[in-house]
Amino acid sequence: MKGNLLFASILASLLAGNLQAAPLVISDPWIRAMPESSRVIPVFFKLHNASAQDRVLVAIKSGHGKVEIHQTLASGNLMKMQPIDALPIAAGEQVMLKPGGYHGMMSQFTQGVPQEGELVPMTLVYANGEEQEVRVKVVRKVSTGMSMSSHN
Repeated sequence: MKGNLLFASILASLLAGNLQAAPLVISDPWIRAMPESSRVIPVFFKLHNASAQDRVLVAIKSGHGKVEIHQTLASGNLMKMQPIDALPIAAGEQVMLKPGGYHGMMSQFTQGVPQEGELVPMTLVYANGEEQEVRVKVVRKVSTGMSMSSHN
């Protein structure tokens, strides 16, 4: 009988742990391949919050350089990019970090500008203190016409 109670207690603990905030699902992570002389490079991915709790991305860390979370905004006839402190991801929703929208912006490179084909490890940091690892591949993709020059 004690064995059954112990098993039930352990099972209940495990299930309760699984019902807490599950990690977000990261898909299609990529960094735009840029020339060696670049001072900044954009980082993109999709975040799907499959949990029942709202989540907030507050930082992206990398040993390859500083990464800020940015937002692209229309300012008159120009597009302007600016850093933001937090990116909310509502429960059950998806947020895309993509050209012309939210994106990561890497600068202050510690190992030079990442080159095409390289996998760059990054850590996503959430407001609740959780961290999530992702490896982001540097790829050459078709330009959307967005210029990164406003980051200079």
